[in-house]
Amino acid sequence: MIIVTGSRRYIRPGKATFGLILIIVLVALIPLAAASAPGAAFSMNVTSGPVPLAVSFTDLSTNAPTSWSWTFGDGNASSEKDPTHVYTKAGTYSANLTATNADGSGSASKTVTVNPPPPVASFSMNVASGPVPLAVSFTDHSTNSPTSWSWAFGDGNVSSQRNPTHVYTTAGTYSATLTATNAGGSDTMSKTVTVNPPPPVASFSMNVAFLSVSFADHSTNAPTSWSWTFGDGTTSIEQNPTHVYTTAGTYSATLTATNAGGSNTTTADVIVTPPAPIAGFSMNVTSGTVPLAVSFTDLSTNAPTSWSWSFGDGNMSSEQNPDHAYATAGTYTVSLTATNTGGSNCTMKNVTVTPPTPVAGFSTNVTLLSVSFTDQSTNAPTSWSWSFGDGNVSSEQNPTHVYATAGTYSATLTATNAGGSNTTTGNVTVMPSAPIADFSMSVTSGPVPLAVSFADLSTNAPTSWLWAFGDGAHSTEQNPVHVYATASTYTVSLTATNGGGSNTTTANVTVKLPPVSDSGDSDTYDIAASGNLKEGASVTLTFHDSAISTINFTAAEYIDGIMVKLETTDDPSPTLRGPVYQYINTTLYYASNDQFDDVVVTFEVPISWISTRGIKVGDIALRYLDGGSWMILPTELKKQTSSTATYRAFAPGISSFAITYAKGATVVPVVSVPTSASAEISEPTPTPATPEPTVTETETTATPTQTGSPAEKTSTSPLILLLLAIGAGVALILFVRRK
Repeated sequence: MIIVTGSRRYIRPGKATFGLILIIVLVALIPLAAASAPGAAFSMNVTSGPVPLAVSFTDLSTNAPTSWSWTFGDGNASSEKDPTHVYTKAGTYSANLTATNADGSGSASKTVTVNPPPPVASFSMNVASGPVPLAVSFTDHSTNSPTSWSWAFGDGNVSSQRNPTHVYTTAGTYSATLTATNAGGSDTMSKTVTVNPPPPVASFSMNVAFLSVSFADHSTNAPTSWSWTFGDGTTSIEQNPTHVYTTAGTYSATLTATNAGGSNTTTADVIVTPPAPIAGFSMNVTSGTVPLAVSFTDLSTNAPTSWSWSFGDGNMSSEQNPDHAYATAGTYTVSLTATNTGGSNCTMKNVTVTPPTPVAGFSTNVTLLSVSFTDQSTNAPTSWSWSFGDGNVSSEQNPTHVYATAGTYSATLTATNAGGSNTTTGNVTVMPSAPIADFSMSVTSGPVPLAVSFADLSTNAPTSWLWAFGDGAHSTEQNPVHVYATASTYTVSLTATNGGGSNTTTANVTVKLPPVSDSGDSDTYDIAASGNLKEGASVTLTFHDSAISTINFTAAEYIDGIMVKLETTDDPSPTLRGPVYQYINTTLYYASNDQFDDVVVTFEVPISWISTRGIKVGDIALRYLDGGSWMILPTELKKQTSSTATYRAFAPGISSFAITYAKGATVVPVVSVPTSASAEISEPTPTPATPEPTVTETETTATPTQTGSPAEKTSTSPLILLLLAIGAGVALILFVRRK
């Protein structure tokens, strides 16, 4: 529409005009939005393997290709979208895909490696066994065209020839192994070669001593077994046996020597003669009281044929093993003469016949630890041997003995005379005086926790101790150590006991609150303490005046005691940016951080404090002051109510703490127990004027890079271009309407 006003003309666009402009803009933008050539890409189910190798190709191209051109590198091709191709020859091939649509094409290539089949190892030998030296020719029969051969002959020698010959110079059983190899792999086969020694040549010598003959093997060619026959019906398989013939005479001795190569036999005559006897005998007793019956047993060697005994009291015997009774006390010389065809031999021994032995007996008189012993033995003992049962002895007739320790002892008396000895035993019970209890203490007063070492000073040898420390704890050690965890005055008692009775004594220990320095800049402080901890034990200290409610310690070693002081402060050093709920200065007494395996801190933050600052429950962390820097500790949300969020943090020890904002630092819910504090991270400072802390986050996303045809270049999203065009048209219409 054209409007004339005065001398000027205006063009006023109508609705049809604006619609036309919008259509022109959209038509101009549509080609830009649609112009995207394919981005070629594909995958393979395998990239290498033995021939024949079937490979399935899967098209992964982008931007909707309409046709595909595959070349497999072995002269074959395909136009399928997802072809499968079988490689029938070994080699390395380049598989290529060209993806095409109306806007262009893109290509991608990958490598396929086809290996030949591995060999199947096989070989033969011209001989598998024989005598040393043994030459063996090995012939390879492996299939699938091996390209190299590795032979191990089992005797430490090897070869890389295809068909080697090897000479075995030592007898034995060997495993010959062939490993055949090509580009597709390797295979191994083993066979056994047996190399035998030459058969022995049997030979031996003899050393004759009366009826005893020592045989010495002199066979050659290393026999491994020997078989002897001595000509009297006996045999041996020893290499160098000694044989004793029972009868003099001439015998034919035979040796058969054997090894893996065979056997050989030789024979020689052996002439043996008997030696004269060597007289010997034993007696069932050599002494005793009247009347004494003695049994004599002949022990003569070299086969005597007759015996002549003289008992020393005028009596004789020709038996081999006679018995004789002595009727009178005295010492008698017994002789035996043993005889055979080789000669005679005589030996002698003494027999002592004594009067009756004593009958031991004694009585005792006990006074506390002192005992008087009185001998009451009969048959006139001439010596006495006392054993008092405590390791002490005496040879007096009537001794007095003082025992060092109360108890019941087994006292023994052995009474002896020429006729022998006799022993009797009786129990002696001795009692000590009752103990007099006494003890000392390493300290008698001090601050909590107070470790006190107690030393027993009781007299009269107590055997047990009972301590009561006044705080409900007890001990039965002789010298205990006890830690007082609460301030008070305690009465310590020791009861010392032995077999004579008990005695008790007491003393006081004063345990005070520890001196606590106040830094002057804290709002309030709280103290909690615990007594001694054994290695591996845990204790939880509870606090009431700060956001920290408990601290749990696990001891890495024995600790006498723990005390922790917490002080909240508004003036920490250094300070932190961002919302801080509370700064807490901490002081650890009587222990050090290196004595703990774990330190777990539980703290609470009001939900109202979190919500008014526009942060989340999962954005709270406990920080730990480490060398002048605040370190964020691993923090977990334990529970949450409508008013409070309770957290648990894992600290490397005790230091100053800060409960602060740290975006996303809290693990919600608890899934594991961290073992070390995380590294310090930086976070933005929230602006007080806004409820949500200002946080700048940068995300970096890996973008794939393509090179090659124009289809691989980055293009503007069609949807974005369409939205831009519609937006431009709407803006233009609104502008014209306002005019």
